[in-house]
Amino acid sequence: MISWKYTITTFLFFNIFPQKGFCQYALRMIVNAPTPASKMYVAGSFNNWDPADTNYLLTTSGPHDKEIVIQNLKEGKYEFKFTKGNERTFECGTIGNPCRKRTISLSRDTTIYCKVEAWSDAYFDMNGLSDSALYEALEGRAGYYVELDLDSSYRYALRLYKQAQKIGSPLKQARALDLQGFVFTHQGNGEKALELLLKSLALKKSIDDSSGIGFTYNAIGHMYEILQDPVNAINNYKQSLPWSTKAYAFAQSIPLTSIGAIFFARGDNDSARYYATKAINFNGHSVGALLLMGDIQMKNNKSQLALEYYKKAVNAGAFSIPGSPFFISNVEPLKKIGETFYRLGAKDSAFIYERRAFALASNIKNPYHIISAGTALVSLFKAERQVDSAFFYLQIVMQRKDSLFTEAKERQVHNIYFLEKLREQENDALAKSVSSKMKIYGLAGIVAVVLLLGFAFRFRLKANYRKRIAEIEMRALRAQMNPHFIFNCLASINRYIVKSDTRTASGYLTKFSKLIRMILDNSSNEYVSVDTEIQTLKLYLDMELLRFDNSFEYDIQQTDLRRTDNTGIPTMIIQPYIENAIWHGLLQKGEKGKLWVRFFQLSDDNLQVEIEDNGIGRKMAAELGSKDALKTKSYGMQISKDRIRLINTQHDILSSVTVTDLVDTDGAGTGTKIVLRLPLVEIAAIAPQKNRPI
Repeated sequence: MISWKYTITTFLFFNIFPQKGFCQYALRMIVNAPTPASKMYVAGSFNNWDPADTNYLLTTSGPHDKEIVIQNLKEGKYEFKFTKGNERTFECGTIGNPCRKRTISLSRDTTIYCKVEAWSDAYFDMNGLSDSALYEALEGRAGYYVELDLDSSYRYALRLYKQAQKIGSPLKQARALDLQGFVFTHQGNGEKALELLLKSLALKKSIDDSSGIGFTYNAIGHMYEILQDPVNAINNYKQSLPWSTKAYAFAQSIPLTSIGAIFFARGDNDSARYYATKAINFNGHSVGALLLMGDIQMKNNKSQLALEYYKKAVNAGAFSIPGSPFFISNVEPLKKIGETFYRLGAKDSAFIYERRAFALASNIKNPYHIISAGTALVSLFKAERQVDSAFFYLQIVMQRKDSLFTEAKERQVHNIYFLEKLREQENDALAKSVSSKMKIYGLAGIVAVVLLLGFAFRFRLKANYRKRIAEIEMRALRAQMNPHFIFNCLASINRYIVKSDTRTASGYLTKFSKLIRMILDNSSNEYVSVDTEIQTLKLYLDMELLRFDNSFEYDIQQTDLRRTDNTGIPTMIIQPYIENAIWHGLLQKGEKGKLWVRFFQLSDDNLQVEIEDNGIGRKMAAELGSKDALKTKSYGMQISKDRIRLINTQHDILSSVTVTDLVDTDGAGTGTKIVLRLPLVEIAAIAPQKNRPI
């Protein structure tokens, strides 16, 4: 029983000496709006940004005023904006640009007065704005839609460039080109982004825009770095240095740090230290430069000195503003401090900093930081043999990696679609331009010729359109196939981790990493060499043998194959049939089964592949198979069938797949035989696809 003395003491303590976080306050908002909505809400961090939360509906207090009192708020910082009740009607600036979130630090009962400049729905139609106001509105829209809808963002960026040309401002044209480049960077099209940045640079040089030139040189250097061209990256970083000095000296630390990081990656520690030191001299609060110097000291086995630089980086990161171009999260410095403490034998300190890094990464919801910090904790717990904790963080890391992989594939498919739409827009613009010029001449003969050419051009476009649609579908189906294939491998690895069979898991991971490398190398190619496909299938079958304890055996045979390294077949089209034979034929058999994969070259441009198993046959498999198994089979097999259909449409050839049930003299099922006929293509004749960064 709690004594009365304890109760009185506690009551006096919390009322005479109130503690931080225990007090609750009231926040009164009085809002003035130019055209008040019939209903106005406040949405913010206190109600999970719900734009139509009835508990946060404002009441009318005057002709243009509404107000609300929010009770029981704890001390702290809050963000909020006003809305008419949905995602499209938040408050905005006077020309329709999205405004920043409002903030308030609450430490007592408070009344605040706010003014809503405008509502976003009033600016959907921007007709009637002046030239300069229209430019600002378009620029705001282009930037706003980058994270929401790249098609809309690019459309506004194109209008922005035309508006800048109308105004006659090279600086505004350069800013419009920067925005277009930013859209293509988000799409993973580095070559197009680089082309636009170079055009922007030329415009900025024509007006001697010092700060803009330095920024663009730095952006071009970064783009070359993404495109894996370190020589051009360093040259452009160096080009940005004198222009950065004219703008603001501390900006020099950014390209200097980038140059130092390139040298450090090459193993040239002396050059890396030289540039890192110069960067720190220009800006002692440069988180990137301090981290680089810490890494250099760590590489030289100077752990204590590295620790000092990492701690300085943490302190410098406290001044970094989220959302600014120079923002660097403290996750990496905290993680490196933890790793350094562990290297020095201070395990308790190591765990403290690694957990802080993971907590910060989770708070800012950055998947790359979560993976980095989580992987570090997995290594620490594994080294300390705390298997449960290591497995907990490993699950989080695997989930984030799987999510990023799926997003990357979706971005690839969307990029294909986006580029096709862009080409159509460019063709339409070109056709309109040609048509307007032809009207000026007004000569009947020329018009007749133009009409004839137009009909021919339209017929050609229709023919090419169907082919492009087939190509887009084919790439989208390949993007679906790879995640389906990889998911089964991840499930196997997870099984051995749960069983704590580290030896088998390690061997499986080694094979899996090789398989992933081969898949990623070939994922952007329409065709892959026969040799490479056979190697991939062997690696896949070896992994399945390991997974199912050698419950079957396989034999891959090659007959009359000529120049298998120079001839290609469609990527990842055979594997689903092999997977189906294993799962629904061989694994259901009571004894050890066998799988045969035979390659026959029928002619210079035709290949026959036979997949035969001595399993239980399709009839018995259908009777024994679970619903989940059948769904998996249907997914992979259906995609391959669709791809064969598209191959026939795209190349005007006859590819086929036939399935034969094998039976004994009594009519009992003894296995299944699948025959694929595929086109053989000279790989040298295929235009290589450039790898685009994701």
